[in-house]
Amino acid sequence: MVAALAGALALTATPALARKPPRRQAPRPNLTVTAEVEGDPFLFYGQAPQKLTITDTVSNQGAGRAGPTLTKVYLEHDHKLWVLGDRAVAALGAGKTDTGNDTLHIDRFPLGAYKLIICTDAKKQESETDESDNCVKLSDPRWFFVAAPRWGGSMSGTQTTVGNGELTERWNSTNASLDFDQYEHGGVFTYLFSGSVIWSDSGTDAAGCSISGSGEDSFKDDAANGQLTVNYLKGDYTTTGLSEESGVTFPLSIHDCPSGHSPAGTSTGPFQRVFWEPSPLGTPVPLPFGSTSLPGSPSSLFNVAWTWNLKLKAPSR
Repeated sequence: MVAALAGALALTATPALARKPPRRQAPRPNLTVTAEVEGDPFLFYGQAPQKLTITDTVSNQGAGRAGPTLTKVYLEHDHKLWVLGDRAVAALGAGKTDTGNDTLHIDRFPLGAYKLIICTDAKKQESETDESDNCVKLSDPRWFFVAAPRWGGSMSGTQTTVGNGELTERWNSTNASLDFDQYEHGGVFTYLFSGSVIWSDSGTDAAGCSISGSGEDSFKDDAANGQLTVNYLKGDYTTTGLSEESGVTFPLSIHDCPSGHSPAGTSTGPFQRVFWEPSPLGTPVPLPFGSTSLPGSPSSLFNVAWTWNLKLKAPSR
């Protein structure tokens, strides 16, 4: 009797289990983003951009509601990302949009050329119907740059002239500064020189007399003295050299002549007015991504040698 009752119950329960309806899946959102950039396509290392506004619009193209999310703007170089800005996005119902300006981060990003990428739901808070369309690479501007506001340090050099005596001229600048002048295009930034240069001469003339003298000139962002051109897109820098172009001279003293000899004449310095020439042949000097100093020292041409130690100078915090 008990066995028969159990069998009847089993037969009654089985059809009920088979008729259980499938679990309904809730509609899911699908977030996409577009962005516009207004202003300069660059910023200086460690400084807030003076003219840069990023406005993004997040759209929910899915059938489900999305909760609050975070949108981020990235600098991308060689598949590495740095966060440039972000914006909190409110919850979005199906078909809704949200537009706002991104808060930019003041950071010491590596110097160089980047792409701009913007991603909605950057923290992956939402389960979406399509996770592959959260990020877009901006085409305007096509490139974004982080540049040095200033290169500073020291420069020095020597020139030895042989014939009718032997004279060595030395020069140095301990307060050398190459300051940003202007942004041209395509990642090209120009810099002008400020600082003081001291020359000193010593040696002998054709009569064996001693020669000595020194002089100094100061400069302040004068394009006539030459400029530094940094191309962050190509990753190099060039210059036609920095030189003393104001016509400043200093007298050379001729003294201590051998017995029976007279000074060979009078003279003035400096003989070598080009006080910085990193590439005498005019070819670009490689400047790898992220470089914080100007490479290439020393350089030389015939009897002239130039040496320098110029590094990125950023504002203190």
